[in-house]
Amino acid sequence: MRVKSSGPRSLPFAATAGLVGLMLLPVLVPWPSAWSLSSTDALRFAIAATVWAAVVVAWVSLLVARAAEQDARARADEERHEMASAVEHLLRDRNGFLSLVDESDRLVAVILRRDSPRLDVGQALQTLTGHATMLGLTSIVTVAQALEQRLDGVDHAVDPRPIEALGAAWQQARQRLGRLVGPGGGASTVVLSEREHDAFLEAIAAGAPRAQLAQVARAWRYDTGAQVLTRVGGYAVARSRRLGKEIDVVVNDDGLRFASATWAPLWSTIVHAVSNAVDHGLDPPAERMANARAARGQLTIEARFDALFDELVVALRDDGQGADWSRLHDGGVGLDALRTACADLGGTIKVRTGSSGGTVLEVRVPHPQHVVRTIELIDRDPGINVASPSLLAH
Repeated sequence: MRVKSSGPRSLPFAATAGLVGLMLLPVLVPWPSAWSLSSTDALRFAIAATVWAAVVVAWVSLLVARAAEQDARARADEERHEMASAVEHLLRDRNGFLSLVDESDRLVAVILRRDSPRLDVGQALQTLTGHATMLGLTSIVTVAQALEQRLDGVDHAVDPRPIEALGAAWQQARQRLGRLVGPGGGASTVVLSEREHDAFLEAIAAGAPRAQLAQVARAWRYDTGAQVLTRVGGYAVARSRRLGKEIDVVVNDDGLRFASATWAPLWSTIVHAVSNAVDHGLDPPAERMANARAARGQLTIEARFDALFDELVVALRDDGQGADWSRLHDGGVGLDALRTACADLGGTIKVRTGSSGGTVLEVRVPHPQHVVRTIELIDRDPGINVASPSLLAH
């Protein structure tokens, strides 16, 4: 990307500075007692004043032009970094990328709508910050966080310009992202692991019923648990880096797949719980080492089916000092959004202290809908059929 100089735009500022300099000149330099063109002293004074004003104009113009050029270069570098992050995310998880962009469109629309309740705007801002972090859009993160701080605790009408600035920033970012996926936003893809592929071939060879095979194939259109949980884990890593913390993220998906339309709201809002775990649960490296613990913290994100209670469990577990979730700021607006998403699925949220310290947050959804466990072999011995996918619900 070529950076164009912003020098001409600085001329009004330089001219103003020069004019101010001329106005202060009588104070700084003794004024001749007799002002006349025939006066040698007056003529010298006028020449000196003109030269001095020209120097001021040139100096201020140079400073402003350099500052503008540095800003332009910084913006260009930020855009290149954002595009590199977007390309990496798109190649790694195309479906997740498209889902995050579409959901961010909806969130920005909520923020821009003048009749949106303040609580909805606050939740949308926090969730948008999480999405932008996962997409690597640092410019959107900065603008959204600044707007969130501006709205925090304000119950009266606010200046609409910062909200409009966020809308403009997202529109620019959206155009750049749109160039990556092409017209129409691009089609989603089916992700199939080698294990699933091999198991499917073995099911065919074992003579599995066509209906069972079709059921398995239809399940491939669901998001894999590894995809969605890794997406959330990426947000945790990015946030920890901004806070100067070092963490490892462990993902356990229990071989599950999730229908995006049903479960996307949960994945969108669970980032608020991740924020609390990273911000307040996991200690900085120096504090961990002072307490004889490894400098790097660990955050475990898992999804599993609890057959005993017929529940889907999505859990976050950190190995930090623990945090009082009820007293945290994010525990207000952000976790309210998570509670709403959980309630819409018929689930509940439980927070407890881990057996070895730290905090565990569990989302429990009884009789979950549109969740599939991928196909697995019960036994490889002859005469034993391939297990059908364990459909938790149709």
